[in-house]
Amino acid sequence: MERAVNGLEGGNMTMRALPDGCSRIQGRCVQTGELWSVKVKTDKLMTYLRLLTNPAIRTPLIQEAFPDMEPEAREYLVSGISPDGWDQMFGKTNG
Repeated sequence: MERAVNGLEGGNMTMRALPDGCSRIQGRCVQTGELWSVKVKTDKLMTYLRLLTNPAIRTPLIQEAFPDMEPEAREYLVSGISPDGWDQMFGKTNG
């Protein structure tokens, strides 16, 4: 997950296909307003999105759909909150 170089105004995310079979999901953190982006394999993303819209099928948990993705990136996809946003909301913890 990385800070996005360019992006949208508001809290919506967009998806842009990349030539390597991945897509970049990008938008503003709903807490900080900073631009963030996540890179994900397009085929896995499309499968997950299809499952989300089909009420007849159990939607997998995001960690099941994207087991290799960093937890912070998955959280951003689900909630729109970046790691900096979580730190701002709940304070940093030093493991």
